[in-house]
Amino acid sequence: MNNVVPIYINSLSKSFGNKLVLNNLNLIVEKPSIISIVGNNGAGKSVFLHCMLNFMKYDSGEIRILNQNIDDRIFLRKNTAFVSSDHQDYLEKLTVEEYFELLIDIYQLPANQTINIYHQLSEELNITKELGTNFSELSFGTKKKVQLIGAILYDPKLLVCDEIFEGLDYQATEWVKNLFKKRKAENKTTLFTSHILQHTTEVADRLYRLEGGRLIEEYIN
Repeated sequence: MNNVVPIYINSLSKSFGNKLVLNNLNLIVEKPSIISIVGNNGAGKSVFLHCMLNFMKYDSGEIRILNQNIDDRIFLRKNTAFVSSDHQDYLEKLTVEEYFELLIDIYQLPANQTINIYHQLSEELNITKELGTNFSELSFGTKKKVQLIGAILYDPKLLVCDEIFEGLDYQATEWVKNLFKKRKAENKTTLFTSHILQHTTEVADRLYRLEGGRLIEEYIN
């Protein structure tokens, strides 16, 4: 277990036409921890996450998750989860409960136990009344809560969240921070982006700024 490196990224580059977004970017997360990435709008944070999880082709570099090449689609699906801020088209026609039931089928989770878990989590995050609502009709913050609960159901070793705190109230924000800390105690890794620096410094073990296409480590007090 000690030899498993959660995230290994070497010389990652990605361009759109003549615009270089990621420029020989490096990131090594050697042990289960909480990693945060900050940066201005348009700095390339979402592009970086999409490349890291093989949602987007990149120009060059090497990416390994939990020692595995990200071309291993089945391994990646079982061991990672992504909470997106704005790319959720595949969920739009499902109700919240239908989404959770789909996850039960895909990951072959114990049905009764998992149903109890998502009902409990829905109560904790105050979305019980939305279980029968289509995903497309949910608020911005509620969509994130639903995706987060979905990720917890199959308990991935790497959880990746894009702008996770945006749109959440204080209670939900604290709940998410506690979840990240709990995952670390269970030897799981969480990487999240945020433009809210206070939340970042309160929970992250390491903080990086994405600037000029590269990650620059920042000091956390």
